[in-house]
Amino acid sequence: HDFLAEAGAVTEWNPSIGRVTGFGQEVVGQPYSVFYPVDAMTPEHLLDRLRDAERDGWNLDEGRRMRADGSGFWGSALIAPLPEREPPGGLEADGPAYCLILRDITDKREANERRRHEAFGDYLTGLANRRAFFEAAEQELSRSNSVPRPTAVIVLDADHFKAINDRHGHPGGDAVLQHLAAVLGETFRAVDVVARIGGEEFAVLLPSTDLPRAAVVAERLRASVASQAVRFDGARIQYTVSAGVASVDDGEGGIDLLLKRADQALYAAKRAGRNRVERWRPEMAAGPLHGAQVDEGGRDAA
Repeated sequence: HDFLAEAGAVTEWNPSIGRVTGFGQEVVGQPYSVFYPVDAMTPEHLLDRLRDAERDGWNLDEGRRMRADGSGFWGSALIAPLPEREPPGGLEADGPAYCLILRDITDKREANERRRHEAFGDYLTGLANRRAFFEAAEQELSRSNSVPRPTAVIVLDADHFKAINDRHGHPGGDAVLQHLAAVLGETFRAVDVVARIGGEEFAVLLPSTDLPRAAVVAERLRASVASQAVRFDGARIQYTVSAGVASVDDGEGGIDLLLKRADQALYAAKRAGRNRVERWRPEMAAGPLHGAQVDEGGRDAA
């Protein structure tokens, strides 16, 4: 185990951590996120876990962790507060202290991941499903409500998807959705939650991200999709996506409001000709949702 200071920096190193991670004394003074992939934790998340441990008595998460040599392993990280602990070396106490216990649980990963995917994964694309998206979003926005930070959502779907299904059949449509899922996975950070929330519609939750930055990443995704083609049954399927982007600064209104705004922006992108990204603007508030475009052919018949 390691000991952590109030800001999440490692204050004391233990040989057991060295055996699991390969890190030595040089880890002292660094944030405990050094044990995580580089884009898997925001600075706000680092402090969220300390607050959760303070409130609940402990905090545990499982996932990919990093060794000093850059290799990865599947690990559990338990954080527990140490309110009565004496500071090291006779120093004065400087806020709460915590204990971090890291374990290598790679041998248990397969069974754990299978159970998790059955509950929270989308069978076709391998992305998170609607349930996983809403649970993650509600947790993130609750934290944002307590400790304000921007949170963004991107809602997107494949343009003219009914026409793709009509021409190439449902297996061709599935190939497009799987390709889009792969591009999404390549575009976003490990900390972002990428999900298929229905049919040809996808959503991405971007913690600690404001509207301009989210729009830049959405545009990168749009351009990447437009520049590629899906090879299916001897054919090359060209397709595009449209996206709506919205953000809130303090979690106010919850995920329902954030998704509604992103959906209104997606509707505007469709109306403006598709293959484009639109940011939510206040004048869109009274406008229709993209979901209002439903007919017998699906969400995007035009």
